[in-house]
Amino acid sequence: MSNLIRAISSSNLTMSSVEISKLTKKLHKNVLADCRSLISEYEKLYINQAAEITALIFSITYKDANGDDQPAFNLSKQATLALMTGYSLPMRHAVNMRWLELEAPTKKSIFTLHDFTNPAIAARAWTDEVEAKQAALKAVESQKQTIQTKDDLIPVSNEASVKAGEILIREFVKAVDNIDLGEKQFYRWMREQRIVSDKNEPYGNYVKAGYFTYKPSGKLLGGKYRYTLRVTPRGKVWLAVRYMAYIDSLGFSALGNGAVV
Repeated sequence: MSNLIRAISSSNLTMSSVEISKLTKKLHKNVLADCRSLISEYEKLYINQAAEITALIFSITYKDANGDDQPAFNLSKQATLALMTGYSLPMRHAVNMRWLELEAPTKKSIFTLHDFTNPAIAARAWTDEVEAKQAALKAVESQKQTIQTKDDLIPVSNEASVKAGEILIREFVKAVDNIDLGEKQFYRWMREQRIVSDKNEPYGNYVKAGYFTYKPSGKLLGGKYRYTLRVTPRGKVWLAVRYMAYIDSLGFSALGNGAVV
């Protein structure tokens, strides 16, 4: 993973939190707070690997309208996309389009510089880029297959097995390394994916499939029973695969031209 991060970050292309604020029309102080939350999650993922985190996101300063220094962050493409998973579709689209603009000159220079002067170097540059994309895709597919293998081992017809080990969403997001979202952000993502309703109730087909349970807690709150959504063991696997596929689509499809996240 660390080698992949270094390869991804080697382009030296970054996007500042100031530009993200302008693109998303979100207050910069709120983007800063999101960036700090992202760093906190990276610190959990890359324990004692400060260099890896710095390659993804690092502190800078900028001059405000009064000429005073203000805090900001520079984000790699990978960190930007991780940040965007908690934002609305229009915000993500604006940032994705900007990344395509940032990458376009770099991609153009790789090929136009050597097209006529040295065909061998141009061919090597093209091969290197294709191989890097294939390696990243292979890593994602390998992770999916591993999770799918575990999924196949879970007997969906065994009700006791489905009930055993049910966890809350806040426990799920903390347990899965590939998820960089908090509980509220993940619920928002599930609403966008039509996995749960606007009231955070799982849709019936997913409950029937054994991915979730949604039952009253047994205690009255304001004269009503409070229902709790829990993820089953089978649901943990399915939900992790679903989220990884979503991240995959951002990196290789939604961004266009097979760009590597």
